[in-house]
Amino acid sequence: MTSCNVFCLPFCFIYDIDSSLTLFQIPRHLLSPSPFTLDRLLAILRAIVPHAVPQNADIYTQIASLTALRLLTASNNADVLDAGACKWRVNFGWEYAAALGRSVEFEVADFMAGGGE
Repeated sequence: MTSCNVFCLPFCFIYDIDSSLTLFQIPRHLLSPSPFTLDRLLAILRAIVPHAVPQNADIYTQIASLTALRLLTASNNADVLDAGACKWRVNFGWEYAAALGRSVEFEVADFMAGGGE
């Protein structure tokens, strides 16, 4: 069996018993999180919240709190105040996100491409 880098590729090549090469799709929730911009984070928030979300200091305070708790980290050395240049990354796994969503009666898998689990 060949090894593959599951952190970079959304698929994996594995040799079967008959020595043929087979392509297996790895579910998105098993891959490491991709870096994203702050604009993307806010767009996702607006897509899942049923009412209008104003862009004010409270949202940025919550982002600062997530950063202080190390649940959200900057993934490059760009200026964090420059929304387009700085990329962010979540610092927790799928299980934590799913459990947190269930604790507030929000099924995260319903909003994932591919259905999550």
